[in-house]
Amino acid sequence: MDPTIHSRGIQTVNQLLDGYSSLSVETLLAPLSESFQHRVLPESLGMPARDKAAFTQHATGVFSIFENFQLIPKSICENMAANFVVVYAGMKGTLKAGKGEWRNECIMMIRLSTDGRKIVEVNEFVDSAKAMEMRQKHAPKGAFGGHQLAKRASFVLTRTTLPGMLKGMNHFVLHIAVVGTR
Repeated sequence: MDPTIHSRGIQTVNQLLDGYSSLSVETLLAPLSESFQHRVLPESLGMPARDKAAFTQHATGVFSIFENFQLIPKSICENMAANFVVVYAGMKGTLKAGKGEWRNECIMMIRLSTDGRKIVEVNEFVDSAKAMEMRQKHAPKGAFGGHQLAKRASFVLTRTTLPGMLKGMNHFVLHIAVVGTR
């Protein structure tokens, strides 16, 4: 296969990533399935799981605080046999009202429809300290859920904790140490 031609699934994931950078909710929603589910992890952040309607409301709130925003992929791993893509990305934007620059990073575990044309699920690991800063200083009311961040959490994901999702991705181990402050 010509390496310059992306798989259908990677094209769909790139559409999602471009949607974040567009700051257009309509563009962001375009590749999402009707049964779409979104979770922000680690769970210690206390952010609720969101269906497509709740994610739409969340994205509207988050997008409203940025003048510009970029989601910049640093690494993308795909397992199209399992309809699964993992993206490690940096985030960079300018907050409105002169509140300065925003930088963050995330890991998105993305499940696609069997034909690779729709995003079915996103589990997004974020920097907990930055998530708390966003919640406390910048976010519109209710945009990030109402629970508090646990002061300290550590997570290790291995292929056995994500059955089937990472099938075929040998040696995939992700370790995230989260240190949050109040």
